[in-house]
Amino acid sequence: MPTKTRLKVASCPLGKWEAEIKQADIDAIKTFLQTENQFRTNGQLAKLYSKVTGTNTQASQCSSCNRRMLQELQKLVNETE
Repeated sequence: MPTKTRLKVASCPLGKWEAEIKQADIDAIKTFLQTENQFRTNGQLAKLYSKVTGTNTQASQCSSCNRRMLQELQKLVNETE
């Protein structure tokens, strides 16, 4: 797992700082990725991606943009396991 991802999901054992991405966020991503394509919406994808990455991403009809967001979320889940 790359160091950047490890630091996003890790927290200080002494309680000095918390993880940027909580386990609940990872669980929400897993649930979203396991949902069938016909039930996913671009708005849900953009909202989840914005929450996890800290960016202000808007829903888009651009298939390559949506594919990139899905791949990044999948990569994040794979790296945390």
